[in-house]
Amino acid sequence: MKIDEVDVYRRYMRPLRTKPFISIAIPASVVSDAKTLREQTLKVGSIGRAAAIFRVENIFIYRDPDTDADHVKFIQSILNYMEVPPYMKKIVVPITQELRYVGLLPPLKTPHHVPPEIFDTQYREGIVISRSESKCLIELGLDKKGVMRGRCPSVNTRVTVEIVHEDGRYYYVEIVDRESLDIYWGYRVQSISSLKEMLDLVYKNGYLIIVASKKGKPLYYLENYIVDDFRNKHNVLVVFGGPYLDVDEIAINEGIDIDKYANYIVNFVPRQGVENIRTEEAIVATLSILNYIKEKYINK
Repeated sequence: MKIDEVDVYRRYMRPLRTKPFISIAIPASVVSDAKTLREQTLKVGSIGRAAAIFRVENIFIYRDPDTDADHVKFIQSILNYMEVPPYMKKIVVPITQELRYVGLLPPLKTPHHVPPEIFDTQYREGIVISRSESKCLIELGLDKKGVMRGRCPSVNTRVTVEIVHEDGRYYYVEIVDRESLDIYWGYRVQSISSLKEMLDLVYKNGYLIIVASKKGKPLYYLENYIVDDFRNKHNVLVVFGGPYLDVDEIAINEGIDIDKYANYIVNFVPRQGVENIRTEEAIVATLSILNYIKEKYINK
């Protein structure tokens, strides 16, 4: 890279992990309008890809009416499979029937999936492949294995490491806390038994809660208020509905008032040109706008 290109990259292209951290919540019914396993896999894949593009920290999957534990398990399995670096998949993820079509999924190519030099980082995901009393050997998906000295995790444990130095045979690494990284390191997936349980959890943890709905106020009425809250909150959750029920309708079925939880109910696509926007489409539209707000007002 030329000097000016390096400056542009560091200022605008490096996927920094910045506050407020954005999370999304999707209902298990998100796949209910896809009739085949192949279609369901591709639908979930587009959600995982969008989450990675816009640096989503957590994806919550909540059960809604007419869904069961199998729907949740399927979505979680696909999203977790996508998040695992390619060189670790065969070790970490056993192929099951529900993963039959994962070969069609788009690769995430996030910083923890690609060679470290692409995003100019010394961090890496690895898996412990052997250990002794004084050191362990770690698969890093690179030209050499990693070695860590001292107390080691169990074999087959996934770890986040920093490459400290190297010689002709090994990279020498130390375990780091992924929460301390300044670069985006993928999403985590959590399943929850109901919308209410999920809202109770994030509300208790101080999240700013935004419901994306065509019944909400257009963003331009709320933008200044949301910007102010973005400056003061560490975590933001955006809640999406499903193919057949909006978030407020799911809430009514569960006997709760969504207004008691949501800080904002926002229409991110006013005057939409189609009858219904699919959940995976709404996620892209919403996150692109929130990313713009973060970059313009918070992280510039």
